[in-house]
Amino acid sequence: METLSLGVALIEPRMRMGTEVSYFFHDKSGQCELYPLEDLVWCKAALVLGFTHPTADLGNDQLMLAIQKGCFDELWHMSLIELIDRVGDAGPPEGRAFTAMAEQLNASNAIYAHEIKSFQQAYRAEAFGVAQARAWAIAIISSLKRRWQTK
Repeated sequence: METLSLGVALIEPRMRMGTEVSYFFHDKSGQCELYPLEDLVWCKAALVLGFTHPTADLGNDQLMLAIQKGCFDELWHMSLIELIDRVGDAGPPEGRAFTAMAEQLNASNAIYAHEIKSFQQAYRAEAFGVAQARAWAIAIISSLKRRWQTK
């Protein structure tokens, strides 16, 4: 698959939807030049799981920026298979942000766990959630479009 895709992939769905909505706003404002939307929804395969970079308080912003750039460059040239081989079974780094997010997700899951009786039902619920998010974005865009057309 990676060979056929030439090492590129679509960015994750939430980021893609945000990019599309943002593009619409910026395009309609006419205040800046934009790259074609088709160019903005692709990323290197190793970045398909999200764009992250190391952060630390080193007391030297230039050093931290150099480390971040180095990590990005390393990922840019890495295939998805190579990334998976390097990460292996390692989980995300421990930290307050990850711990808090995990606790919040677990609490939310516990609230609704009794409602899910099968994989098919869970899949339908997820698909419905995605459809609702799309409908919400389309409604906002349509509303803004009407406002711009009346001006």
